Amino acid sequence: MTTPDNHYSIFRNIGKGGIALLILGALLFMAGGILKLSSQTMLQSYLYAWVFMMMFTIGCYGFMLMYYMTRAAWGKPTIRILEAGARLLPVMLALFLPVMIWHGLIYPWANPELVRTDEILHNRSIWMNSSFWIFRTVAYFALWSGFTYYLTDLSRKQDASKDFRLETRRQKTSVAGFLLLVITLTLASTDWVMSLDKHWFSTMFGFLFVDFSGLAAIGFVTLIVTSQKIAKKEPYNTLVTKVETRDLGNLLLMLTMIWAYFSLSQWLIIWSGNLPEETEFYLIRNKDAFLFVGAFNIVFSFFVPFVCLISGRTKRTPHLLMYVSAGLLLMRLIDSFWIVMPTMRYPGLVISDVGAVCILLGAWLFFHSAVIQQAPLIPNHETTVGAQEELVNV
Repeated sequence: MTTPDNHYSIFRNIGKGGIALLILGALLFMAGGILKLSSQTMLQSYLYAWVFMMMFTIGCYGFMLMYYMTRAAWGKPTIRILEAGARLLPVMLALFLPVMIWHGLIYPWANPELVRTDEILHNRSIWMNSSFWIFRTVAYFALWSGFTYYLTDLSRKQDASKDFRLETRRQKTSVAGFLLLVITLTLASTDWVMSLDKHWFSTMFGFLFVDFSGLAAIGFVTLIVTSQKIAKKEPYNTLVTKVETRDLGNLLLMLTMIWAYFSLSQWLIIWSGNLPEETEFYLIRNKDAFLFVGAFNIVFSFFVPFVCLISGRTKRTPHLLMYVSAGLLLMRLIDSFWIVMPTMRYPGLVISDVGAVCILLGAWLFFHSAVIQQAPLIPNHETTVGAQEELVNV
């Protein structure tokens, strides 16, 4: 089955929007240079934007694996969007190069003078040192990209051959890939984000990062398919029924509740322990503007979407689900800022932050729109689900 050319129109428009965002971001980022923002400040902005977009990419990878394992109804209209997002992992590694090259400007463990005088950093230096940190980062991306390209290649081969043994292979491989993802993403979030703080640590942070990423990915695909359903654009107008919107809404609800559970659990563990190296994380975020950002985050990352998504009407109505998913995506941007920025810079927002987000978001959308047009929007093998029973006898 080939996809009619006009089915890609939404992604072409997204790609053009990505180019516009990229240009706008470059202008804003250059404005930061004109305003004589320091190299450290601008690299901090870039890291914040990169972490935000990495959530989309790794979230697409995770839900791609989940769909391959479960073949749930929500995956049929969304799997190509998820696959295209996952296939941007090498792009995200390339975009991380500025941080890898100049990481000494923002990571305390990369400062030799500080490591010599700080006992905790000195003790961690076996793990947290520049060479090993770069090696681990490359290894994470090599592992995730290897699984992605192997699995998506199997999917495209099955498009041509209709061989359901390839589906069995994808399913088994995805189980191993998902387990490795949870482990490696926990380590990666520690390397890239948690280690920005000299002493802070949290056993919950890796799980929170996994949930952040899932919310970003499902929010993104839900926004696309519901907006196309509303506009009556194919193939989503036919494929996206109340079953699919209900499932996507339930995924958003589940991830929102998990976000609240992990966030509250982390706060309770740190509050009950009352250790200076742990409480500092909340102390610097519970004053001035960051206090209001945190309160806004709690209300609009949990209470408002929870009340909306607990209703079956929201999950059956594309308009309402589109608004909720858009709101959750906006909150990921704010939540990322609340988590990443206070540790690096206080009090917060500068023009280079906005510029960096526009650059990274624009680049991501442009590459995503290019990648998704390389295969049919709906896999051919998904039109012959009835043969699934043959898998039992293979």
